[in-house]
Amino acid sequence: MFEIHWFTGREGDTQTLSGFPEVRTNLRLCPAHNGILSCCREAFEGEQILHFNFWKQILQYKVQRLGKNKAAVALVQQNALFNAATDPERAQFQRVLRKLDDVMDPASHAGCFSALVTYMAGMICFACLPSWRAAVHEDYGKIVRILVTAGTCTEVWARCERFGHKAKMLKQVMLDSRLAILQTSSFENLEMFHDQQALCDWMHDSVAMHPFTTPSEMQREAVPVPNVIRTLQAMNGTSLASSEKARSDRERRLDFMDLTGKQQYDAMKAGKSSGFDITWRGIESSKAVAAKVSLCSSVALALGAMLAASAVASP
Repeated sequence: MFEIHWFTGREGDTQTLSGFPEVRTNLRLCPAHNGILSCCREAFEGEQILHFNFWKQILQYKVQRLGKNKAAVALVQQNALFNAATDPERAQFQRVLRKLDDVMDPASHAGCFSALVTYMAGMICFACLPSWRAAVHEDYGKIVRILVTAGTCTEVWARCERFGHKAKMLKQVMLDSRLAILQTSSFENLEMFHDQQALCDWMHDSVAMHPFTTPSEMQREAVPVPNVIRTLQAMNGTSLASSEKARSDRERRLDFMDLTGKQQYDAMKAGKSSGFDITWRGIESSKAVAAKVSLCSSVALALGAMLAASAVASP
C-alpha cells in the first residue's frame, strides 16, 4: 500500500514514513496519532496532502466530464434524426438533459462526495498505524483486504444512497432515449454509485488498497484492480509487538476485535478526526448520520456475537 513511501535511509529521503515508529507531537493531518507510536512524521505530510488532493480531483473530474456529456447530448438537437423524431421521443430526450442537471447539481452529490473524501482521509492516515497488520487480511504473505468496519461502509452509503439513485436513473433514461444515445462522447461511468455493495467494493479496491497510487481516473476504472500488493518486509518485533505501549496504541486506533482475533479500522472515524479538508461545497460528513450508523452497527455486532456464541454452545 505504501511501499513507494517506505523509509530507505537515503540522504534527503524526508518525505517518507518513519523507519521505525516514534512518538510525535507535531502531526497536523493525522493529529489522532500524536502522543503515541506512529509511522507518520511531519515531513511526510506533503505527500499525504498531495495524494488526498489527487483523490479530490478525481471526483471533481467526474462532475466536469458529466458537463461534457450534457453538451454532447445537447448537440444531438442539430441532428436530422432529431427533427424527424416524435413528440414522445423528444420528451424522453429532454428528460435525459434534466437528469444530467440533477446529477451535476451540488445539492445532489456534495453530501456523498464529502463522505468519500472523509473515507479517503481516513485511509491516508492508515499509513500512520504501526499495528497495521492487525487490520489487514493476508494471503500467503500478501495483503488482500483492509478490514474496515461494517459501519464505515454503511455510513458512506447512507450519505450516497440518494445520489446513487439519481445516477442509476440517469443511466436508465439515457438507454431509454433513442435520441440521447446518438451522442458521441464517452459517457461518464457512475456505476460504482448504483448500490451499496458496488460503492463499498470500489472504495475498498481503489482507495483503501491503493491510497497513494496516481494513475489517471480512466486507467483506474478501465483496468481491473489487482487483488494483491507486494509483501511488506518483516518488521522488528522488539520495537512494537512486545511493548505495552504498542498494545495501548492499537486499542486507541482500532474499533474492536472480531471473532477471528482481527481488529477492524474505522476509516470514517479516522477521516473525521484528521486535519484534511473533508468538506465538499461546504458540506461535511453528517454527525447525525454517523450516530444513526453507529447505533445500527452496534445492534448488528451484538446480534452477530449472540449468533456466534449460540453456534459455539451447540453440540
